[in-house]
Amino acid sequence: MPAIAFFDVDKTIIQGYSGYYATMHLMKHGAIRKRRIAKAIFYKVISKIYRADVRKIYETVLGDMAGSPIESAMAIGAECFQSDIYPRIFTDALQLLQYHQQQGHLIYLVSSGPYMVLKSLGDHIGANADWTPCPVIKDGIMQKKIKEPLAYKDGKLEVAKAVAVEHGASLQECFFYTDSMDDIALLESVGHPCAVNPDSQLLKHAERYGWPVKHYDQCIGEAYATT
Repeated sequence: MPAIAFFDVDKTIIQGYSGYYATMHLMKHGAIRKRRIAKAIFYKVISKIYRADVRKIYETVLGDMAGSPIESAMAIGAECFQSDIYPRIFTDALQLLQYHQQQGHLIYLVSSGPYMVLKSLGDHIGANADWTPCPVIKDGIMQKKIKEPLAYKDGKLEVAKAVAVEHGASLQECFFYTDSMDDIALLESVGHPCAVNPDSQLLKHAERYGWPVKHYDQCIGEAYATT
């Protein structure tokens, strides 16, 4: 029976918010309206203190992008990964990913970050990103609907259950790494939960139940290392 290591992305594998960088690149290429800058600012600043409706954000952005080829979005995502995501990968996260690979574990990204960027990240680190938020695709064209379930809050548990069934795995044999108390449903369902750069609520919960806690700060790009 295979073990699966599930990973959140923002503040767990990378420093910062993948949605912010993706939105900035989409605006630069004219793929979404410039007034969506408010969405980018949310990812960069507001989300630290306020949880927005992630589903509504995606539906708004897809309203701009629907009808366009998925290839164009993926090309923008690859560009975003190279310039803004890759340098912000935590070096300790890479070592942890390599450990799981050496153990023969499957690795899945369960993040509300955009598929157009996280697919490139997954390809680079050897992780499956197929369950990250992605528009429904028909004949290579993006539709206004989002692929379900959406990997956000309790939706991450739905994703993990589906992946476990697909591979004949038990969640009790699986791992999950995240920074956010939003992900408590999946954290409490796996046998090996771990808090990485946890928010204050998750840190208290992890300490109460004796879960491992990891703090990452050094990034691949030294300019992005935190102090």
